[in-house]
Amino acid sequence: MGRIYRKANKVVAWIGGESEATGFVKTIFGRLRALESRFGGLVILEPSEQHLRDLGLPEGSSPIWSALRYFFRRAWFQRVWVIQEVANTTQLDVTCGQMRLEWDDLVYAARCVAESPMFAATDTAQICQHIGFIDECRRMMQQGSDDRLSLFNLLYRSRRCGATDLRDKIYGLYPLVHNQSTLPEPNYEKAIDTVYKEIAIHLFRTTGRLDVLSCAGAARAPHTHSLNLPSWVPDWHSYDKSTSLAPSSKTSTFHKEYEVSQDLTKLTLNGGIIDEVVSLSDTILPFRGSLKGENINFLFQQWPDSRVLLEPTGETVRVIDIFPRSTALNDFNILSLPSISYTKDWLKAERNQLTRIFYGRRVFRSAGGRLGLVPSYTILGDRIATFSGGSVPFVIRWKENTYSLTGECFFADLTEEMLFKNLNMATKITLE
Repeated sequence: MGRIYRKANKVVAWIGGESEATGFVKTIFGRLRALESRFGGLVILEPSEQHLRDLGLPEGSSPIWSALRYFFRRAWFQRVWVIQEVANTTQLDVTCGQMRLEWDDLVYAARCVAESPMFAATDTAQICQHIGFIDECRRMMQQGSDDRLSLFNLLYRSRRCGATDLRDKIYGLYPLVHNQSTLPEPNYEKAIDTVYKEIAIHLFRTTGRLDVLSCAGAARAPHTHSLNLPSWVPDWHSYDKSTSLAPSSKTSTFHKEYEVSQDLTKLTLNGGIIDEVVSLSDTILPFRGSLKGENINFLFQQWPDSRVLLEPTGETVRVIDIFPRSTALNDFNILSLPSISYTKDWLKAERNQLTRIFYGRRVFRSAGGRLGLVPSYTILGDRIATFSGGSVPFVIRWKENTYSLTGECFFADLTEEMLFKNLNMATKITLE
């Protein structure tokens, strides 16, 4: 398929029928590009009527913004084969009904939405991040870059894409990988769950890291529960809205510190249990709030004194105390944030990043007295473990004779020793 797109003189991408709202969309595309010329870069949209007026843009309640949201939610943007269609062609024409749209205008508007607090943590912003990813693939292919995205990064960043055959969630990305000779042979005769298990093992072997576990765990979209996957195998069709705390996986030197059972159901790792979850906040939601009112906007409004309630202890803790005291450890995406002064000015600059980090997670206190963030699926009594070859701790749950993986964990005072850099201290932990 990729060869067909590359040989075509021009590819016409039809993203759906035209409506009255399409005209609004083209109008806002033009206004945003005019602002780019005026300011010389990306326009960041704040959720403030005065801010929008100063930019000469419609007020927040204008139907133009609703039209933009609905436009980006069209199914075309979320199909896995679209990545190939866009990335492999030299000339791309985008049409909506009979209306022609410039791809670069569309991408610029998507980047503005993705990076703006006005849309933070919304489905629209996440779709627009995905559009930016598609354009990144396109630019890399056009430049003939050897530094293309790895299969792991392609899988992670295309998770929200749909595919009629779930094997295409993997195989549909193969043409975008630079060194395809190392990839497992596509085989549509294999069961979907077998393909996903084998790809997980392939990623462990080729990246030399366990960051693939950051995409696995308890989260499973309802429509994919039928897949018979162990907890350590990512379901690439299940989209977790929380941003991964682990860095983008790069190849590294890492001894074979894992064993996989013959039936591909159990993964045994070197590591250790370092703590236990003893109290939890409610899940932090983007805007509408949870039963206890713990939503991101509320936390930001109260900053830097915002607090959350932990149960069953009844303890209230300052959110600011979750953040690191130093930048000694660089493995966490969260540690890319400044750690000196968490003021309101700092919050304004980092609001988008913070929204992504908090979204869908819970604040917790451990048996050792530590504070941190854990997945929404965490329950009291879950253990915190670190593994050799991993760059972040994980929440695991005892299950008969093995453990199941819940997801990533973040500690404010994580140390190098806690990450089991010393393999002599490690024991065997089996995930199923």
